Amino acid sequence: MASLNPIVNAFNPMIKLHYCFGIANLLKPYRNHMLYLLYAAGCIISSIVLCIKCFADIFEEIHQKSIVTAITSTATIFVLEMAAISFPLQSVLGCLRRQENHVFHYIDRIDSEFNYQLKTSFDYGALNRDVKIKVAISFLLSIILQAISTVSIECCESIFCSMHRFTCTVIMINGNITFLCLLKELLRRVNRMNKLLKSNQLWQKGYKEQKHDKLKAWRTEIKFFSTIHTNCYLAIECMKKTYGYSHIATFAFCFYILTGYIFYVFINFSVVGMNFLYNILYPVASIITVIVYMLYVTVTCNEVTRENENLSHRIHKLGSDATKFIKQKEETNIDLEMVSHQLLHQKLVFCAHDFFDIDLKFLNLMVGAVTTYLIILLQF
Repeated sequence: MASLNPIVNAFNPMIKLHYCFGIANLLKPYRNHMLYLLYAAGCIISSIVLCIKCFADIFEEIHQKSIVTAITSTATIFVLEMAAISFPLQSVLGCLRRQENHVFHYIDRIDSEFNYQLKTSFDYGALNRDVKIKVAISFLLSIILQAISTVSIECCESIFCSMHRFTCTVIMINGNITFLCLLKELLRRVNRMNKLLKSNQLWQKGYKEQKHDKLKAWRTEIKFFSTIHTNCYLAIECMKKTYGYSHIATFAFCFYILTGYIFYVFINFSVVGMNFLYNILYPVASIITVIVYMLYVTVTCNEVTRENENLSHRIHKLGSDATKFIKQKEETNIDLEMVSHQLLHQKLVFCAHDFFDIDLKFLNLMVGAVTTYLIILLQF
C-alpha cells in the first residue's frame, strides 16, 4: 500500500533497496521493529564473517606477497568494512530507539506549509525519477569499480575479497547517495524561502488577505518563515542522528583512500609500460570517486549554511522595513527578537556527531591533513 506522504513515495525505490541491505531505518522506520532488528543484525554478522574470511585469505597468502602489500590489503578491507557496516549499525540503533519522527516527516510538514500559504507544491515526479537514476548510478558505479579492481594486477584477490569489496561498496555508495538526495531536497526548500523573502510575495498576499492590516500581515509572514525554518532545523537534526556514525566512517575511509592510494600511485612511477597503467587504474578511479563525493557534500552543506545566513539577513531587513510603516513598533520588535533568537540557536549546520562540521572549512582541513601525511610517507 502506498504511503500518504508524497516524499516517501518519491523515495520508494531507494527504500526498497535499503530493506534488502538492512539499512532501511536510514530513511523510514520499519513497521515490525524487532523483526527488522534481527534482519539488520544478521546483515552485520554476515558482513563481519565475510570480512574475517578475507583477513584469513590474506594471511594464508602472506608468504607469496610482501609484508607491505599484506598490511595495505588488510587496512583497505578494514576501513571499507567500517565505512559500510556503519549503515546497518545505525539501522539497528534506529530499530531500538523506534524513532517515528524521521526526516521525511519534517520535509512533508515544510511542503504542507508551502501548499497552505502559497498553494504551491514541489515536483515529486521529478524527484522520483531523480531517485531512480541515482539508484541506477550507485549500482553502475559499484560494478565499474569492481570491474576495474578485477582488471588491476595488484588487486588480484580471492572470491571472498571480491564479494566483500562489492557488497561494502554498494552499501556505502547507496547510503551516501540517499543523504545527498535528502540534502538536495532541503536545500531546495531553504532556497525557496529566500526567494520568497526577496520577492516579498508572501507579504503582499498576507496584506490583501488581512484586509490591509499591516501588523497581522507581518505576523503571518513571520510565523510562516519561523515554522519552515524550525522544520528545516529538525530535519537536519534528524539527519545528523541518522548519518552521524556513517559520516565519521565515510570520511575516515576517504582520508585513507586519498593518502594511501595517492602514495601508491607515486611509488608506482618506477614501474614501466602497461603494468604501470594496470597498477594505478583502481587507485585512480577510487581517488576520483572520493574527491567528487567530498566536493559535492561539503559544497552543498556549505550552501545550506550560507542560505541560512542569507535568510537571517533578509528577515532582519524585512523587520527594519516593517517598523517604518507599522504603528505597533513594540509588537513588531518582539516578533523580530523571537525570530532572531530562533535563527541564532537553530543554525542549519551539518556535523558528524559534533566531531566536525561538514563544510568547506572541513574540506580545507582534510586537504591539509592528506598533504602532511603524504609528505611524511614520501620522505621515508
